[in-house]
Amino acid sequence: MGILSQIGDFLAWNKGYLVTKLIFILEKNVELLMNGLFPHCYSQRMLNPFRGVMNVIDTGEADAVSTDGKIWTLYLRDSNLQNIANDGDMNIEVPDIRFGIWSAETGLKRCPLLNTMNYDAIQTAGLTLLDSVKYHAKDVPFNLADHYELWLLDKYMDLPLALLHSECFKSELSEPEHRPWTTGMLCRQNFQSPYLHKNHPDNDSQKNNFHNNHSVNHAQWLTEQINSAAGNQPKVQWFLRDRDRNGLGLKCSSTHPQLEGRTLPKHFFPKLLINHDWVNQTVNSVVKDYLGWHAPWLLLLQHFGDATRSLLEKMACKQQALAVDAQQQLYPKIINEKAMKAARVEATMRKANGEVSSHQRNIDMAYLAADYF
Repeated sequence: MGILSQIGDFLAWNKGYLVTKLIFILEKNVELLMNGLFPHCYSQRMLNPFRGVMNVIDTGEADAVSTDGKIWTLYLRDSNLQNIANDGDMNIEVPDIRFGIWSAETGLKRCPLLNTMNYDAIQTAGLTLLDSVKYHAKDVPFNLADHYELWLLDKYMDLPLALLHSECFKSELSEPEHRPWTTGMLCRQNFQSPYLHKNHPDNDSQKNNFHNNHSVNHAQWLTEQINSAAGNQPKVQWFLRDRDRNGLGLKCSSTHPQLEGRTLPKHFFPKLLINHDWVNQTVNSVVKDYLGWHAPWLLLLQHFGDATRSLLEKMACKQQALAVDAQQQLYPKIINEKAMKAARVEATMRKANGEVSSHQRNIDMAYLAADYF
């Protein structure tokens, strides 16, 4: 009897055992596969204005978020963890449960729970999430996953002018309704354009809008210029960015059918999130001053080359050592280690004298309020 026949007889004789064994193996592999899908570690930009990157550790039924890579806020989002029943036919919307705040330096600080909550289930889910945070926190910054981008379009060519919002999943896309671009409160409080202090607007229409360049709020003036470039009937559009940073046009606030479905090469999308190439010299110079002020945050981005990063590092370290120190752990790459070290030494000295960076003054490290920045 040949070897193949022997194998056939063995399989036929032992088919019950083999089937059982195969099911066991498949079940174990499926279990391992499902466990391998979580936690999902990713990051997303906080926008309009761009004020940082939110790093997320998602375990499926809970997630932890951090804006500085050090302090993590832990949330549980499974409504079954709360002993709240449906009220008749009306479903009660249950908010996320804030389990606690953790850092490697201070450990876990628990948040208070309502007495209606299932404490044991929350404790189990929270500690499971905490284990994931302890394991993965060292890997920040996580890759950006917000490939869906909502852009304000310019009024002449319908090209991207300023980034307004982003999402990680298509199911989360909102209707593309117009919203103005803004610099935020922190910028309005602190940004001063050297160009505006030295030069007056170069045409009468801007003089009427500008008044006295030493009394006007420079951030507000820039905000008006950006939004004015979008026209009296501004248009916004969602784009899906691919691996090469090209963009596929999706839903648009305009009724123009040619905008949806178009593909724009990556160079049409401002890599520093607002258009930095203007015909008007005053606007062009103020935008460059703003990008210099914004540099500590722009260094959090992951999609530009070493030349741009080196320039941003130079401006950031020179102007805002405290902001650099607060966020450098999340920089995906550092070109000039010497300049970065010098900025951190300066920040250490200033903190020893009681100074606190504007980044650290934000109350909740989980979700920085958009208008504060």
